[in-house]
Amino acid sequence: MPGNMAYPHVRPMSIRDKYSHANVEYLLPLEISLRIKYLTSWLYHMVYAITIILSFTFTRLAFISK
Repeated sequence: MPGNMAYPHVRPMSIRDKYSHANVEYLLPLEISLRIKYLTSWLYHMVYAITIILSFTFTRLAFISK
């Protein structure tokens, strides 16, 4: 989770701080679902970046081998 760029020393508020008044039963699924969301987003971006790098590499190789 990115921090506030205007205040880099301020840590972004965690889910536990934000929902400290809520029940733990409610808190845990929320935390897990958000973690899964960030993980899948990260994974998607990694695959996307690797695809771009590979396509660039293979087009370069195709032009060189001509």
